[in-house]
Parts: sequence; C-alpha cells; structure tokens
Amino acid sequence: MPYSLDPLAFAPQLKRSRVTFFTLLKALGVASLIAPFTVSCSTRNQAKPMPSGFVKKVSKDETGTRRVTKMLERAGKEPLKGMEAEEAFLVAETLLQEKQFDAAAKLYGAVFDVQPTLVAGLKLARLLTLSGETARAENVVKKLELLYPKSAEPSLALAFLEQIRGSRDEALVTLEDAYRKHSKSEEVAARYTEILLEAGKKEKAKSILYESIRAMPNSTYFLLRLARLRTEDGNFKEAKNLLDRLLRVDPENTDAWMLAGYIASEEKNNEAAERYFREAYEKQPENDVLARYYVGQLLRQEKYQEARRLLVRLEQAADETSPLDPELTFQLGYVLFQLEDYKEAKKRFEGLAEKSADKGRMYFFVGQCEELLKNALSAQAWYQRIPMESEFHTQGQQRSIILTLEEGKVDAARAQLDTYARESRGEEAHFRFLATIQARLKEHTKAMETVVAGLAKHPTSVELEYLRAAYLEHTSSREASLKALEEFLKKHPSHSQALNHLAYAFAESGTRLEFAESLLKRALKDDPKNGFYLDSLGWVYAKQGKLDAAEKHLLLALQQEPEEPVILEHLGEVKMMRNEFGLALKYFERAQSVFGEKPAWKIESDAEWKLSASRVKERIRELRRMALGSDAAGVAR
Repeated sequence: MPYSLDPLAFAPQLKRSRVTFFTLLKALGVASLIAPFTVSCSTRNQAKPMPSGFVKKVSKDETGTRRVTKMLERAGKEPLKGMEAEEAFLVAETLLQEKQFDAAAKLYGAVFDVQPTLVAGLKLARLLTLSGETARAENVVKKLELLYPKSAEPSLALAFLEQIRGSRDEALVTLEDAYRKHSKSEEVAARYTEILLEAGKKEKAKSILYESIRAMPNSTYFLLRLARLRTEDGNFKEAKNLLDRLLRVDPENTDAWMLAGYIASEEKNNEAAERYFREAYEKQPENDVLARYYVGQLLRQEKYQEARRLLVRLEQAADETSPLDPELTFQLGYVLFQLEDYKEAKKRFEGLAEKSADKGRMYFFVGQCEELLKNALSAQAWYQRIPMESEFHTQGQQRSIILTLEEGKVDAARAQLDTYARESRGEEAHFRFLATIQARLKEHTKAMETVVAGLAKHPTSVELEYLRAAYLEHTSSREASLKALEEFLKKHPSHSQALNHLAYAFAESGTRLEFAESLLKRALKDDPKNGFYLDSLGWVYAKQGKLDAAEKHLLLALQQEPEEPVILEHLGEVKMMRNEFGLALKYFERAQSVFGEKPAWKIESDAEWKLSASRVKERIRELRRMALGSDAAGVAR
C-alpha cells in the first residue's frame, strides 16, 4: 500500500543523557534543520554556577524589552565583565526559549568574546548557521577546535555547517578526521557512518560499524544500524544475531522489533512476523506506522476478524484533532470488504475517495462494493471515474465491460471493448482479457487473432499460449485442441487450468479416465479448494463407477461453488446412477433454477452451460415421466 513506509527507513537513536544540539533545535522549533547527530557538552566547559537567588533576579518578568535592549547596547559598546557575562548568558538562554533568536545570538556572541566556553560557542555557531551567517559560524567553530582539541563537538558542528552549505565532501573529510581523533565517541562514529552511507561508501560504513560495536558492544544505535545494512544485503542470519544482542540490552526498542518482523516476513515466517510486529505496536500503540505493519501482517495471514477489532478500536479512538491515519482507514475498509460487509467497507472507501492522493484506488474499491451490493449502474459510474493514469484504470474498464455483458447489453459491451482495445498499451494482461471476452461473445476467430498478436509481442506468455491451445477447439477441431493442450503440459506440467481443461474433456468423452484422474490430482495439489477441479475429479470418478468418491468430491465442489449449475447436474447424475431418483430430481431442479436466474445470452455464450442446461431439462422431463408411470402402475394395481 502505497502509502506504507519502507521498513528499512532509519533514524539513528543515540543515548541522549547529555545536552544535545538535537534538543537545542527542538527548542528553536526548526525541525527541518535538525542534524542527525548529537552534541554533548562537558560540564567543566560550561559557565560557572550562578549565586543562589541570581536566577530569580533575571527571571522572565525582568527580561522585558527595556532591560534586554540596555544589555544589548552595553554588549555592543564594550566587552562584558565578570557577572555581566554570566547574567548575559542566562538572559540569552531565556531569549532562546522565547525564540528571540537574533537577540540571543548577539548576547551569546558578547559572552563568547569574554568567556569562550564550549557551550556558548556551540550555541552561537548554531544560531549563526541558522541565520545564514555561515562565515562567522565557521570562525567560531574553528576557534573552538583550537580551544578544545579533546572535544569532538566542534568537529561535528563544522561538519554540520559544511553540509548546510552543500559541501558533503568537505563534511566527509572533517568527520573522517574527527573519527581518527575520537573513534570512541558514539556521536562521531554515528555521524561518520551516516555520511559514508550518503556518499555511497557502504562497505566503509560497515567496517566503521563493526569497529564501533567492538568498542561499544552495548550501543543500540550501532547494533541496529548494522542489522539494517545486513538486512539490505540479504544476510538475515547475521541481522537476527545483531537484533538478538540489541534486544537483550534494550528489550523496549520498537525499531528492533519492527526490523525483526520485517525479516520474519521476508523469510515467510508469518507467525513470527506477526509476533514481532505486535511487540513493536504494543510498546507504541499511538504509532500509526507500527499499527499499519501489524495490521498488514494480520491481513497477510487472512486474520480479518482480529484486524477488524484492532482497526475499529483505533477508529473509535480517533477524533477531529487526531484523525485515523488514511492508510489504516483503507485497511479497515479492505478488512470489511473481505468479511463481506460491503456496505460498511463502501463507507470507508467513499470517505477517502476525495481526500486520497490515490483516488483511482478508492474509486475502484467503491465500485467493487457497489457491484457486490448488486448496484451495477453505480458500480460502473465509479469505475468510469478512475483516471487513465491510475494503475486501477484497466481493471475498472474490465469490470465495467463485464457488468455491461452481465446486463445482456452485448452491443454496448462491444463498443466498450473497442474503446478498451484502442486505449491499450499492449500489456500481456490486455490481450488475455480481450481474447477472453471475444471468445465469450463467440467471436472465436477474433479471439485467436488477439492471442496470436499477443504472443507476437509477449512470446514467453504462458497464459496466452494456453489460450491458443484452448481456442483451437473452436477455430480448428477438438482433437487439435486436445493435442495442443498435451504438448502445452509437457512444457508447463503444473499449469492447473490446463490440467483441469484436458482432464474434463476426457471425462466428458469417457476416455483416458485414469490419465484424467492423475491430471486432476496434480491440479488439486496446487489448488486443493478449487470447486471446478473438485467437480472435474468427481465427474471422472462417476465415469469410472466410483460413486462414493464421486459424490464426496462433488459435494466438496458444491461447498466451494454453491451456485454452479454444472456441479448440481453432476450430483443429479450420480444419484441417477444410484437409482436415488427423488434426490436426483431435486439436484436437477436446483440446477434448472440456477440456470433460470442467468440471462439467456450468458447461457448461450457458454458452451458448457448451454449443453448442461439442455441435459438438465431433459433429465427433469425423464424423471417426471418415470414418476407419472409409477403412479399410474399403482392406480392399475
């Protein structure tokens, strides 16, 4: 789903027990400029503690315009002295909290001129950088490098400044030098790793991560960052080992649980993936991204009821100030759709229709709901709204054509089909759909021409090759088609539709029944709940006289396809073979009833249905005559 985030997207999580530039920028309210590294400040470099009661002396009430103006005027004329510098530092801190950045920068500058502490210098450099005074900021940072050679913070600040100016190569050199001097600094190693990755130097970044883990074995940042890189490489085993170490250090780390879920999902271990995503979500239930991943895993396992409960709870907890994430709303609509609650599903999709960037997807799903609610005209209207650029445009066209056919409007369907053909971009699926509808309209020559044209453009298409073999029955002969299907299965022995097609043809003719049985068992191995394959096997058993096996498989088929009249006909025939004429009549009458609900054109266009409807009608006549004959004999006696 669109909209879902890449599970490998990463933001470093460092220990933040010290004062950091991250914290400073949050105070400044400039989120877009938050650098992906932290700046720790040693307490020995900070300004001296103020005397007791001094903070009250410069409280917010006393930092009004007049007092600040006076202090700024004084700072601009001559260097601050002693307590003045310390007072100015505290006033600058207050101004910073009040987001009076220019005034704060002036006072930090005045303080730095007389007390060039690391804290004052770093704050001044950051404010100068944010205001665009990068040359002054660079001078401050370079002075700090000379004054505090054992501190990594000036180098980190310089690298940030170089990146702000778009000089990534200079920043890389600065961080490489900083790493040589401060290899045991978590911030330096982390920032160096990130810039190496930005520069495409992945192997070097991995070597830094391995070195950092040896030096700092309990660093959750390095363990997680390396685990992500090994996941990208497909080395899931090492990634899982790293995550195992990380979770022993920090069992509450949601990023680690999330990555573990992603790996389990890639390894098709759905139960483990669900467990890991649930762990992550339960630790941060307010995190919509984690909720989407957890729900996504539930959907992958078709645990729709569980997904519905979770999503409904999230929907009920949402309000106007904190609305439900649109993708979670879509997931709820999809879950309700799968649970056949089409009315409620439609409400969710309609609610998203005009807000979503992917309108085509919403229009398609609203159309699907309307179609299943038997509102064909409304469904078509929604399908026709899908924009051409949407990935759902073609599917919407196809469903609209099928609905038009379902209504018996053959001429209108042909017109839609012509439009569909003109708008095609020549995809393989286009040729398959076009040929299938043409065959349904009994335009078999056209259908074969479409298949041939499709194969010319997509010569490796297995499905088009299958259709060519199948359509030979109508354009050449049944024997030619069966021969072509056998040749096709030699190349594609697991193509279940072809296996069923060939086997059913033999069942209908009563020939090669053991071979037909083996074909169908192969088809059902791949698709054990396919009602049509079960019906074919049941019909093969009936032709073999294995009536118990026949009835068993036909009843299973009916469970999967309760409205398929051919299955009902076959069950009627098995009951006839058992001399259970009353039950046989009931099955035939049910089949006739189902046929009666189908439009005449649809039965006429389906050769199997047409033949089955005729046979059912004759069987009903026959059984009723038998019943009448039995009654007459009883009266004579």
